[in-house]
Amino acid sequence: MEKKKRIISQENLEPKVLEMFLKKYPNGFTGFVQNITSPKGENLHVVPLETDDSIFLVKVKLAVKKTRDDDDDDDDFADDIPEAGDGIDGDKDEFGAGDDEEDNYGDGPAEEMGEDDDED
Repeated sequence: MEKKKRIISQENLEPKVLEMFLKKYPNGFTGFVQNITSPKGENLHVVPLETDDSIFLVKVKLAVKKTRDDDDDDDDFADDIPEAGDGIDGDKDEFGAGDDEEDNYGDGPAEEMGEDDDED
């Protein structure tokens, strides 16, 4: 005799079958969940349960932990990025010089430094 095959929701299991289900999966059924497509075209999460006369695919609801999407990563630091021209004091760069000032690091213009090197 062939066993009956049924898809049934966990909430709709008869008490006797529910007891069998809990005995078979005493530590939970997370590792036993299968994804199937029902005859109606629905995607279901089911856990198999076999009895003497039936094979049940027990529909279960999965609690999905909300995790951060990769798209969310782009927005994490958007507020921390300074706009172009922003410095520590608004119109000054990070070294305290305004944008309209030239940065001179030597005693004189760059041309003078180059001329001294050629006169050996």
